[in-house]
Amino acid sequence: MRLKSGPLSLVYWRWEGQRGQTPVLLLHGGLDHARAWDETCAALAADRPVLALDLRGHGDSDWSPEGAYDPPYYLIDIVALLKLVGPCHIVAHSMGANLTLRLAAAMPDLMQRLVLVEGVLGEGLFRADKADVDPRMQAWVDEMKLMAAASPAARTRMWLEQRAALAAFPTRHYRDIDEAVDRLLDDQDKRLSPAQARHLAETGMKRVEGGLVWKFDPLVRGRFAIDFTATQMAELWRAAPQPMLHIYGSRSWAYPLDPDQRAHFPNAEFAVIEGAGHWVHLNQPQQFIARVREFLREGKNERL
Repeated sequence: MRLKSGPLSLVYWRWEGQRGQTPVLLLHGGLDHARAWDETCAALAADRPVLALDLRGHGDSDWSPEGAYDPPYYLIDIVALLKLVGPCHIVAHSMGANLTLRLAAAMPDLMQRLVLVEGVLGEGLFRADKADVDPRMQAWVDEMKLMAAASPAARTRMWLEQRAALAAFPTRHYRDIDEAVDRLLDDQDKRLSPAQARHLAETGMKRVEGGLVWKFDPLVRGRFAIDFTATQMAELWRAAPQPMLHIYGSRSWAYPLDPDQRAHFPNAEFAVIEGAGHWVHLNQPQQFIARVREFLREGKNERL
């Protein structure tokens, strides 16, 4: 299904589910796409209507002509969908969970229960000393550390330089799906099964001249140009009133969550899924689905 958000046409997927129950909207992380949620969506649809959105610049949604991929632009799109379908529960991963927390504080009437999968990055992000962290993820973590420590002027310069580099960087082409699947299986952090890797490649790639490429806009790799300070983010977290469940993978580079950050969510629940990395919903889908369904059912008598 398609949704207009300003000049962009966005794609979302819908499972009808059990009518009369609060719908749940699933939001993916950066460089990902909505179809990564297929197994979760099919399971949750036993209880309620389910939607999964391809964020701008990802999946089958339009790319922003201006490369507008800072949080406020993503939030415009999420609000457009929530106003179309009505208030929802939200299940969101990584960047999607980060966006959800921002919107939960600003427009709490649009959502009810929140399941946030590694949406608040803890000590692991800034330490990243686990032996099984993939070198490519380590490089991303190191870049995040540099930007977090930079002055406003230096951060702006770094963003401009990174943006120019991304615009000029050649897109990687794959000769076929098998090559892309091998690339995904080689990623130590994703911990995917061969079937999962094939599904992600088949739903997340498109054919262009020269082979297959991932559907996401290369510019979505850029860090946010200007963002809240750590103090402001903490204030935002404390302002989100919804019941929420934070889920982490025991083997994730983002776990454990910093105790000081966790203290900003005094009424939240925290769950750790054993054997899962950052992609908890793919690494341990049955455990993940069971915990999410339990949490959403706990709110069945709550009023929107």
